[in-house]
Amino acid sequence: MKYLNFRKIFFDNITKKFNKDYKTNINSWFPNPYIKLKYKYICEAASILFYIFLKTNITPNFITIANILFAILASLIFMFNIGELKFLGLFIFFSKTILDIVDGFIAREKKLTSKIGTKLDPICGHIYYYSIFLSLIFHNYYSSYNNKIILLIGFLVILLDVTNLSFSKETKKAGKINKNYFFRKIYIFLKIINFDGRTSKTDLILFIILIETINNFYIFSQFLIYLFLAPKILRNLYHLYKWIK
Repeated sequence: MKYLNFRKIFFDNITKKFNKDYKTNINSWFPNPYIKLKYKYICEAASILFYIFLKTNITPNFITIANILFAILASLIFMFNIGELKFLGLFIFFSKTILDIVDGFIAREKKLTSKIGTKLDPICGHIYYYSIFLSLIFHNYYSSYNNKIILLIGFLVILLDVTNLSFSKETKKAGKINKNYFFRKIYIFLKIINFDGRTSKTDLILFIILIETINNFYIFSQFLIYLFLAPKILRNLYHLYKWIK
C-alpha cells in the first residue's frame, strides 16, 4: 500500500479514536486551534513511524520501552543541567504522544496485544508525568543558583502525589454532587491549577521553560511549582480528614 493511501486510513482511524476516547475533534480548528496544530504534527509523525515499523519485526512493547527511555533521557538532561541538550529534552516531552499512538496501532494491526503491554502503557504515562515535573524542578533549581528550597518544594509535591496519585473517586464524587456553590467553585479552581499531566498543562510548562531558556529570564516556572503545591496539600488533607472521619 502506498504511503498516501495508508496515511488517509491512519488519519481516519486516529480521528475516530480521539472522538471516542477524548471527545476531541482533531480535524477542527474550534474551539481550540492549538489542539488542531499540535495533533496535526503528532499524527503526521505517528503515521510515518507506523508505516515504517509495520514493515519490521519491532514489537509494541519495544516501542513503549523506547518511549520510557526517552522520558528518562529527557529528565536526565535537566537533572544534570546539560544546557546544549535542553531543547532536545523539551522536544522529547512535547512529542511523547507519538510513540504512544504508534505502539497501540502496531499492537492492534499485528495482533500483538499482551498483559505486559497493558501494564507498560500506564507505567510509561507515569514516568513521563514525573519526568516532566522533575525537569521543571531542576530547571528552577539551577536557574535560582542552586536554591535548595526549590528542590524541597518540588519533591514535596512529588511526595504528596506518591501518597495519593490521583483524585480519589470519593473526592470526584464530592466535587460533582456537593450543592454548596462555594465548595464547587473551590473544587473546580483547585482542579484547574493542579498538575495532572494533561497535555494542555504539560505543554504550558514546556513553553515556559523554552521561553525562559531562550531569554535567560526565570520567574514564571518558579511560580508554577508553588501553584502546583497548593492543590496537592489540600487534596491530601481532605483525604486525611475523610480517613479520620
